[in-house]
Amino acid sequence: MEILSRSFYNPTVAVDLGTAHTRVAWGTQPALELPSLAGERSALRYGIVVDQGAAVAVLQPLLRSANRLGILRPCAIACVPTDVNSREREAVVDCVMKAGAAAVFVVLEPFAAAVGAGVDIASPYAHMIVDIGEGVTDCAIIREGKIIATRAVRLGCSDLREAIAGTILTEWGLCVTTQEAERILRRVGVVQASGEKECISIAGFSGKNDTQAILRVPINPIRTSIQPVLTAMLDGVVTLLHDIKHECGSQIIDTGLLLTGGGSLLRGMRDRVAETTLLDVSSAADPLGAVVYGARRMLPVARALKLWN
Repeated sequence: MEILSRSFYNPTVAVDLGTAHTRVAWGTQPALELPSLAGERSALRYGIVVDQGAAVAVLQPLLRSANRLGILRPCAIACVPTDVNSREREAVVDCVMKAGAAAVFVVLEPFAAAVGAGVDIASPYAHMIVDIGEGVTDCAIIREGKIIATRAVRLGCSDLREAIAGTILTEWGLCVTTQEAERILRRVGVVQASGEKECISIAGFSGKNDTQAILRVPINPIRTSIQPVLTAMLDGVVTLLHDIKHECGSQIIDTGLLLTGGGSLLRGMRDRVAETTLLDVSSAADPLGAVVYGARRMLPVARALKLWN
């Protein structure tokens, strides 16, 4: 009865403030999600808050839903990339507080993703997580409940889309929307296939009058255009593997590598990561929800340890 009373009067929530979408989860409810946009203003870029007013505007209705009884402001676990500096970290805390939280405890996104994906983070054997998001490719190695090494590259799915849109404009003079570039990226995937003859229809605007047009173009040049970005994203993974101790690397060979984040859903991404790292690669059952649901699973621990005090 005491636990129920404390939960009733002191709500706790998990917050995943992402470049593309912001998610909030609590209790046993499915996570609530909104685009990280306030009108036309993006709240984040490369996983970092660039417009605090927009971030607060996105978070407020989500936290209001979590605190639907309106008795006390909730305490929140907020997730951030592993490479945030103190100023960027404070910006996240400030936004969550202004949006309605009473206190904020910050955790690193790959750690939360590992918990959400069901990784045995307390294991004495090292596990490697690669969270491929909209603006950040974030890697971490976890052992005995701690992150022992990290590497983040501020490149993600948005950069892959930009490479596609740029190539279409240069090669065929067609300007495509972000939504169209996303559709093309999902359709084309990331694995380069030599001699591929398949084509794809793309819709966009051409000419000074922005005339609508649909073109049929080959897939291979589009897929080729994203390879430099993809290589730069995965260089962070390779660098982290090269920098760790031999014992840790041997354990990761046994435990493999886990992918989370929206980028892990791209066609061929799992194969590309496996080819690059020479490791066994698996994907989380819920790559998009791993971070926020992992943070939610940490809420009882945070409450018991009084991490908000």
